[in-house]
Amino acid sequence: MKSSINRRIGTIQILRALAASLVVFHHYAEDIQQYSYRPSWIVHSGLGLLGASGVDLFFVISGFIMVYTSSRKGGTDDAVDFLKKRVRRVYPLYWIWTTVLLVLWRTGIAFKTHTYSLLFIIKSYLLIPAYNDTGYHPILPQGWTLSFEMLFYLIFAGAISLRLSRLKIIAIISSFALLHVVSFYLPDGSGFQYLFSQWIILEFAFGMIAAEIVLRLPQNNKWCSNRVLPGALICLGAVSLVSTIFLQVPPQGRFWAYGIPSALIVMGAALWNEESSHPILIYLGDASYSIYLIHGIFSAGYGMALKHIAAFNRVPADISIVVASLITIAVTSLGYKFIEKPLLNLLTRNKNISERIPVAAR
Repeated sequence: MKSSINRRIGTIQILRALAASLVVFHHYAEDIQQYSYRPSWIVHSGLGLLGASGVDLFFVISGFIMVYTSSRKGGTDDAVDFLKKRVRRVYPLYWIWTTVLLVLWRTGIAFKTHTYSLLFIIKSYLLIPAYNDTGYHPILPQGWTLSFEMLFYLIFAGAISLRLSRLKIIAIISSFALLHVVSFYLPDGSGFQYLFSQWIILEFAFGMIAAEIVLRLPQNNKWCSNRVLPGALICLGAVSLVSTIFLQVPPQGRFWAYGIPSALIVMGAALWNEESSHPILIYLGDASYSIYLIHGIFSAGYGMALKHIAAFNRVPADISIVVASLITIAVTSLGYKFIEKPLLNLLTRNKNISERIPVAAR
C-alpha cells in the first residue's frame, strides 16, 4: 500500500511541474500581448490565457495531498504539527524573494512606479491581502495564491483538531460557505472581504473530494490497473480545460471552468499508478514552488526588454514565448537546489526530507 501511495504522489509531482510551467507560459504570453507589436497565435488563440489554469491545478493538488497524507491525523497536537509544517514550507522562501523585490524597489532598480506603505509591506510578508494599485497582489505578486493556501491550511488544521475524519470535507466546505457569508458584512474593499468572498477557494474542496474517491477505490480495480479509467479522466479533464478557450469564462466562474477539469486530471494522474517517473519531471515538480516564486522577476525583465530593446521584437512572438518559458523554468528551478532545499534542510535539521507539500502558483 505504501509503495502505491508513493507512486501516486510521484505522478502528482509531475502535475506540479506542469502547473508551474503553465503559469510561466501564461506570464510570458501576457508580456508579448502587452509589450510586443509582433502577432502571436498563442495569445490570440487563448492558449496564453489558459496558462493561468496552472493556479487552479495547484489548488486542486493542495486539497488532494492534504487529504491523501493526513487521513490518520486527529487531535490538537496533530493540528499544531500540521500548521508548523505548512508555515515552515510556505513562509521562509516567500520572505526571501519578497525581500529581494523590496530591495530592488528601494534601490530604484525596479518597480519605480509602485508605492508601498509600511502597512502594505507588513501585510505582504504576512500574506494578508491588501489593496495596492494593481489589486490585492502583495509585493511578490504571486503571493496572492498563498493567501488562499494559508486560509485553507488554517481551516484544514481546525478539522484535524476536531477529529472530524469522514466529515472533514463537509466541515471544510461549510466553513468556506460561512466565510463567504461573513464577507458580505466586512468593509468594502478590505483584504479579508476579498479573501473570504472568492469562489476559487472551492478548488481545494475539489481536490479533497478527488482524494477521497481515490482512497476508496479498490487497489486491484481492473479499470485502474489497465489504465482505462485514469486515461479517460485525464483526457476528459484536459479536453474540458482546453475547451474553455472558446468560452467567455467570467472571473467568478473560474472555479468550475478550471477547477473541475483540474480535479479530473489530478484524479486520473493519481490512479495512473506509474511505478517509475522521469527524474527531470519529478525534479521540476519538487522545484515548482521556487519556479513559481522566482519566475516573475524574469518575466518582468523580459517585459521591459520587449519594451525598450528592439532586437527582442525581431524574434517571432510564439517562438519567443516558448523559448523564454523553457529558459526561465530551467534557471529558476536551480533556486530549489541551491536555496529552497538547503533552507528546508536547515529549518527541519533533516537532510532526508521526503515530504512534498504542494503550494499554489501563479
